[in-house]
Amino acid sequence: MSPIDWVTMEVELVTTLGALDEDFQATLAMMSSGAITMEPLISNSEVQPLDNIQAVFEDLMKPDNRVQAVFKP
Repeated sequence: MSPIDWVTMEVELVTTLGALDEDFQATLAMMSSGAITMEPLISNSEVQPLDNIQAVFEDLMKPDNRVQAVFKP
């Protein structure tokens, strides 16, 4: 599936763009220090390598309970 397919199928891609740079840096610092525990929020099975991006987006198009994906470069 290409970006052209997304447009013609009216796929909605939602990203986050609202935090200030300071907020983002503070959050990353808290994650790095362990002040925020990410394990309860993201299971290892949901973290995907970037190479799987096409397959993951295709899976997200299918009706189920998944609403987002996390990629690890």
